[in-house]
Amino acid sequence: MITRRQLFAGILGLTAGPSWCQPQETLAAADVIVVGAGLAGLSAAVSAREAGARRVLILEKDVMIGGHSIMSSGYFNAVDPKRQKPLGIIDSPALMEKQSLQVGGDTASPILMRRLAESSSEVLQWLEAHGVHWSDQVFESYSSFQRRGHISSPVRAGYDYVMALLECARRL
Repeated sequence: MITRRQLFAGILGLTAGPSWCQPQETLAAADVIVVGAGLAGLSAAVSAREAGARRVLILEKDVMIGGHSIMSSGYFNAVDPKRQKPLGIIDSPALMEKQSLQVGGDTASPILMRRLAESSSEVLQWLEAHGVHWSDQVFESYSSFQRRGHISSPVRAGYDYVMALLECARRL
């Protein structure tokens, strides 16, 4: 006997395009296999293609892509002189690192926080180059000491991020 969940998943699988049950030959032919089609997985898949992988296979356990990211309305914190300077906001990776450690009660890894802060602008620009359209406004995110929060939409930011990268992955 088939359950309603199995029936629903099967119908979605037929209408959504690629099957979520791939033959072994497909797995063996892939240069890169990405597990998960959330924001991190789609970013990895796009990056793999840009780095020269010919065949990238994305595996997703759910019936739809996006993971938790697709439901997020969250901000993307980044040092962004292009948008911050015109608004009179003075910021730097060192300040972002310091404040991030303060907010986290110094429980985070200083090495990881430094890497996050130093690459935040580059990642923001990478996402923008791959179809994410940021608002010109810069916000102070919850529990932040600085206006460095970027968003594409106040309602569906995560959806925007995922859809932009999905479209880019399909193009590639």
